[in-house]
Amino acid sequence: LRQRRKQMEAAPPGKGGDTEDISKGKKGEFEEMEHGGWKNVEFITAFVVILLPRLISAAYNPIADCDEAFNYWEPLHFIMYGWGMQTWEYSPKYALRSYLYLHFHSAMGSAASMLGIEAEFGRRGVFYAIRFGLAIFSSVVDTLFATKVATSFSPMVQKGCILALAVSAGTFNAGASFLPQSFARDFATLSYVSWYSSQDFLSIIFMGISALVGWPFGVLVGTFIGLDILYRRGLVWTSANGAVALILVAAPLATVDSWYYGRTVIAPLNIAIYNSRVHEGEKGGTLYGTEPWWYFCLNLLLNFNLFFPAALLSGFVQPLSNLIKRSKSKTTYAKQPASGWGIMLAIYFWFGLFSSLPHKEERFMYVLYPLLCLGGSLGIEAVCTIINFVFKKIFCGLRKFPIKSVLVHAAWILFGSLSVMRNYAIIKNYSAPLSVYTAVSDYHTAKGGGAAKVCVGKEWYRFPSHFLLDDDSLRLSYLKSGFTGQLPQLYLEGDSNATRAMRTGFNDMNREEVSRYSKVSECSYIVDLILPSHKEKDAYLEGEVGWEKIASFPFLDKDASAALTRSFYVPGTSEKYTSWGEYVAFANTHTASAT
Repeated sequence: LRQRRKQMEAAPPGKGGDTEDISKGKKGEFEEMEHGGWKNVEFITAFVVILLPRLISAAYNPIADCDEAFNYWEPLHFIMYGWGMQTWEYSPKYALRSYLYLHFHSAMGSAASMLGIEAEFGRRGVFYAIRFGLAIFSSVVDTLFATKVATSFSPMVQKGCILALAVSAGTFNAGASFLPQSFARDFATLSYVSWYSSQDFLSIIFMGISALVGWPFGVLVGTFIGLDILYRRGLVWTSANGAVALILVAAPLATVDSWYYGRTVIAPLNIAIYNSRVHEGEKGGTLYGTEPWWYFCLNLLLNFNLFFPAALLSGFVQPLSNLIKRSKSKTTYAKQPASGWGIMLAIYFWFGLFSSLPHKEERFMYVLYPLLCLGGSLGIEAVCTIINFVFKKIFCGLRKFPIKSVLVHAAWILFGSLSVMRNYAIIKNYSAPLSVYTAVSDYHTAKGGGAAKVCVGKEWYRFPSHFLLDDDSLRLSYLKSGFTGQLPQLYLEGDSNATRAMRTGFNDMNREEVSRYSKVSECSYIVDLILPSHKEKDAYLEGEVGWEKIASFPFLDKDASAALTRSFYVPGTSEKYTSWGEYVAFANTHTASAT
């Protein structure tokens, strides 16, 4: 093209018409081949596309992880209002969790209160305002990733990445979650954005925030960023700036946490040590269950369907795809950025490492999600490039047919459809707890309030938080069930040193603490799940009279439903192959309140 332009400039006036037309034609042909005739998506457009599903998730998605409720929403409620559940991780004896992390979110809650949301909608309004704030922040981060990182490859890859960030079930769940893994995901993503923008110090800072304030294991996703910076900048620069970043992040973290716990504490170090004890038999993360090696394969297939295998294939098909592109064009656009290999290696490293560990949870993959979206988009584009090349070599008549574009769009439509079906299924099947506890609170307020216990048995792990028990007099309590592990207990109310108190009844072995349980007669309300297929008999109200059902919402009966139709909502079909139970709340009509 440069040679053509020189010829045009050198041609006498009036003699360059044909050359100009040819030059434009060749340029258009190259652009069609390399860019697919598309342009990169601008920031505001990408932001709107990513934000809308996140807001839906914030408004309707259930809290799927009991850690989110009891380890984060409940301590946050205590910080803001003076009561809430305390887990053993927040005992000063163990000090595994950071209060600084909670204060990032209490700032959003305080802002919501100042704007009048709490006065208008109560604490549940603050709850949803925080979720909306998380959704907006994660959307900004992912949009930066899509417009700063994904654009390094091609407009087609960028659009695929935006689609995955917007609608995949993984990002739909993680984007508005109040979990350190989501926090770590956001700041690790900012680290990648800074790295791609040649802002190495900012990249180090963001990765430090991700690991120290969020989740210490999240630093591993930045391994290849660190190696690249070390190679380019040298040991002295990297060490000096790493030390500065460590001080800037660790100093306020240690100060805040040490004040809350009443002793010198570095919470991320404590949790890293605890979770590394996987071979000590009765200690470490394995106390809370182990999963087979293929757990994350199945989980990521559900959450990313086509994009997950495409991401795994990407590192293998990209070299061939790039070779095909370079054979078609001498431009440098078709060459994959060297940092693209950093992303692919990070995906393989992270997935392989956590698949090898015995204790697995879905949230352990959150940090990887943006990279997985980009890797999946790269993989789909590369596979379609190869298919396009092969078919046009074999069938000459197809040379003008846009095979690649058709295949890519077909893959996107299938991926988007499966993702929306998955997201809707999660909301439809499992969101009842959010509605039930809200109904209990409204009922209690209408009856005049008063100190009361809201009791749960086997359904304790689906409790969303005291934010939804909007009446100040309601407190959660437990009934004995088949669960034999350790349950949280209420923080000491009215005690300015509640976070420093060395209380009995906490252990790091997940041993049952019988002091947590109440009797049925002490409960003002009982929340439970009644499933037709449940073999274990629920005996909380057996032989009891004076209990009134005050709320009931449908909840999926997993054991009596087909795996496919419970995992993905298929209009007109899921209703035939899924069964439902009742998520119910009962009120004790004998007492106006039980203390």
